[in-house]
Amino acid sequence: MNPTIIGETLISCLGLGAGYPAADEFAELSPADWDRIVRQAIRFQVAPLLYHRLKAAGSETVIPLPVTRKLRESYHANALKNMHLYEELSTIVRTFQDHGLAVIVLKGAHLAKVVYGNIALRRMCDLDLLVKRKDLAAAVKVLSGIGYHPARPFEIEEVCTQSRHLPPFVKDKSVPIEIHWHIEPPDTPFTVDIDGLWQRARPMVVNDVQMPVLSPEDLMLHLCLHAVQHILEGVGLRPLCDLTETMKRYQAEMDWQKLLDRSREWGTDRPLYLMLSLIRELGGQAASGNLLDILKSNPVEPQFVAGLKAHTMMKTSDCLALTTDVARFWRPESPTERIALLVKKAFPSREYLARIYQVPQDSARIYFYYPVRMKDLLLRYGYTLWRLFRRDAQVVPLARLESSQLALRDWLMSR
Repeated sequence: MNPTIIGETLISCLGLGAGYPAADEFAELSPADWDRIVRQAIRFQVAPLLYHRLKAAGSETVIPLPVTRKLRESYHANALKNMHLYEELSTIVRTFQDHGLAVIVLKGAHLAKVVYGNIALRRMCDLDLLVKRKDLAAAVKVLSGIGYHPARPFEIEEVCTQSRHLPPFVKDKSVPIEIHWHIEPPDTPFTVDIDGLWQRARPMVVNDVQMPVLSPEDLMLHLCLHAVQHILEGVGLRPLCDLTETMKRYQAEMDWQKLLDRSREWGTDRPLYLMLSLIRELGGQAASGNLLDILKSNPVEPQFVAGLKAHTMMKTSDCLALTTDVARFWRPESPTERIALLVKKAFPSREYLARIYQVPQDSARIYFYYPVRMKDLLLRYGYTLWRLFRRDAQVVPLARLESSQLALRDWLMSR
């Protein structure tokens, strides 16, 4: 089957498309097609949600039994994992509160319980917690007291100049904890009102522990910023599901005018309108009512919406895909620019090598990792670049599509 059909079927089954596939459409799918759909669902971390959607629609009985079994196992395994995760979350938040530290629960843990309404539907790889910058040192101490340790050594002030969160904190048999002091990196062009996030937070209860989460409007803006980044990186299907489910969950209580006003204050109009336009273009159920009015009054450049849709479909389909790094190398017209990019990629800073290869930055051993870096780049990109230089008919259009996303990224990050 055409790989595009694989992507379209997955998107429709997840509730992101214009309508749920009819029974005769499922009949056209072979066991191999279903295997590819499930492989993509696992890759994008939406397999539990796919199982739930198929079962709710009564389609569970018309797909191959091995596929049903695999998706059901993913669903139940995620439910069990998240039960333990929420137990750990309640312990961490209670401990923070006992030490007088305020915390906001971000993204996954908020979405699974409140937005999806079923903790089995949303996979989580870590726990994201927002604390106030002045409390970062105290938060580190609290986590250390309950057995967590940082994945790498760090200095708080140095990290805060480079990232929105500290390095992950890990503990045996637990998911990593990411302590955020901001929801956007320091070099962001957006002016997020962090104090406002704290003032507008509302409560969520987990295991009798009350913990703050973002307001609906703040959550929408956070998810839009997050979704754009992940879609451009080619891993954006789950963030699209998050956005669609958030609009469904808060459709009645979302203050759209307040959302727009806050977006203008933050300078996030472009990510907001782009993501809402993309969901409308895909035919999502949330694209109705007030949403359409917002989009009519705030149009996004059509070529960007069309390009992002094509990019999303390509990445969702079970077909060859290129990385942004390859697109950056392919984009320049002059050999000099390509050589400059190659040198920059092959000979990064000591800090970058230390982070990638887990080597102390001040160790003399770090210089031995430059040839390792060259070897890794060759193994990862060599064959694809060779096909590009041969003007491979399959690869060149994909490179052009990826290159167009770089222009989109530049547009989004400009003010």
